[in-house]
Amino acid sequence: MKDKFRQFPQVLQKQILIRFTAGIVTLLMLVIILLYRGGLELMFPCIGFSAIFFISALQLYARCDEKNYVVIKGTCTEIEKTGLRRKVKDIYVKEDQFTVRIVRPSMKLRSLNVGDRIIIYLADNAPVYEMDGCKVICNTLAVEKEYGS
Repeated sequence: MKDKFRQFPQVLQKQILIRFTAGIVTLLMLVIILLYRGGLELMFPCIGFSAIFFISALQLYARCDEKNYVVIKGTCTEIEKTGLRRKVKDIYVKEDQFTVRIVRPSMKLRSLNVGDRIIIYLADNAPVYEMDGCKVICNTLAVEKEYGS
């Protein structure tokens, strides 16, 4: 299992570990609640969140194991940012045949500039929409900036 995990792309490994760690943290919160409060009304949300994080991690592991994801590599052509806090709102990536617009990328891309190479990982059954000549993707598994090469 560990050898299979090491064969996954680095950014997807990180996503699996983040989700699994979040599940462990919520289980620890459950233990703390049991030790200090003991109330049932606070136990159920911890159990629910923990289950959701563990199931999400297992689903992503299974998706990576079966290679049920699509990889899109391209060059960043435009970055739209929000007005007030200047967070990344949309990213436009030019691939060979088409342009992809990533709406509200969940990954924090540090020092992303126009002209950088971007790798997008998305589920093979993720919806892709057409708008203004761009392919619009709202749900990605991971987005990373390609370094080197």
